[in-house]
Amino acid sequence: MAMPLSFLPSFFDEIKLAIMDYLEKVRKNVIFIGFPGFLFISKTIPFENRHELVYIVNNVNTKSGSASVGPYKGYIEIRRFGKGENAIYNATLRITEKVDTYIKWIDYKGKSQVSKLSGEVIHVFSLKINLRDNLISFAFGMHNKTIGEVSYYRPLERSDYVIKMHGFMNYEQKAGFYAFIKEDIILNILRLLVPVEVSI
Repeated sequence: MAMPLSFLPSFFDEIKLAIMDYLEKVRKNVIFIGFPGFLFISKTIPFENRHELVYIVNNVNTKSGSASVGPYKGYIEIRRFGKGENAIYNATLRITEKVDTYIKWIDYKGKSQVSKLSGEVIHVFSLKINLRDNLISFAFGMHNKTIGEVSYYRPLERSDYVIKMHGFMNYEQKAGFYAFIKEDIILNILRLLVPVEVSI
């Protein structure tokens, strides 16, 4: 029988707002470069909720396997390390998005060019309940080789990378995983990561 948790729903509300804020920045063409964490939220577990999480975490069994979020396929892994008040719960959901599209642009000579945007984009959601250090943390990130090739020291050095980053973000806004995510889907993702049914 699932035990009611009073702490997780408010923590999930913070995560929801943070992801929605991130998506709003993407819609405004703010380009983020990096992996694994665009978003990272960590909180101290309130003392009055610690016993609830000890009970929950210690009843979690390790599991892994396929998962899906709407039309996107992925992989979920849930692990528990340690026992009692030293237990650590770690859940990671990786969603794979196949990108296969084109972007048209004009080069410095005024000639029309076409660049292919293709490959896999990995969206990663992670939740950790660390009873030993009294922390609960959430991270959300994305990995794409096209973006990963950009130099952190000179991110705008090559025009073709800039064009591809712009095209990729434009794709995500209109037809990709970010366009697909809505508030209710974010909640469904969080429910996949949590070992119990929580009223949200």
